[in-house]
Amino acid sequence: MTDIDGGEKARKLVEFIVTEIVDSPEAVKVTREDDDLGIKINVSVSPEDMGKVIGKQRSMYESIRTLIHVIGAKSKQRISLFILEPNA
Repeated sequence: MTDIDGGEKARKLVEFIVTEIVDSPEAVKVTREDDDLGIKINVSVSPEDMGKVIGKQRSMYESIRTLIHVIGAKSKQRISLFILEPNA
């Protein structure tokens, strides 16, 4: 198994999930930022796909966030998920 830190594992997982559920996978951009508070995973999608990424009553967002929190707990890192508002 390769030696990848939890933040990179989380970024790759989020990128995979989001590109699979949206209609415009080419518009998906997932970035990672490290700061004093932990790791931020930022997700940007097309305006038309925002509803799919967030889900009804935030269910999709909450599910993805739960998965990355598990990765963070296992690697002893604080990982947060942010869905960036598209420029419409």
